[in-house]
Amino acid sequence: TTSPSDPSCVSDYIDELDVHLSGDYGFGTYNSCSAVSLVSSGGKVTDAMCIHQGQTGCSAERFFGYMGSTKYNSLVPFQINYKIGDDAPDGIIPYDETAIPCEQPYDVS
Repeated sequence: TTSPSDPSCVSDYIDELDVHLSGDYGFGTYNSCSAVSLVSSGGKVTDAMCIHQGQTGCSAERFFGYMGSTKYNSLVPFQINYKIGDDAPDGIIPYDETAIPCEQPYDVS
């Protein structure tokens, strides 16, 4: 890409990324967190992360959509397009680890 202020300056950077998640991992992650309550609102954590789309309710696709959206989530450094499912382009293997339930601590050792 070229720098808007200096067209002769060429630099490489990521401005968008596709991340392929297996159905088991994507839906497992969403389902493990879908019952967690958000104390401040009395609603569900997942609903709070999906409200940006102006609809009630949530789904794995909307949950991950928020997680990767530069438009709705100011903490995302660049657009991340999460693709959930076991179908992926040739040469791409969807991320397929075991989803850790939200109520279990993550072992960092």
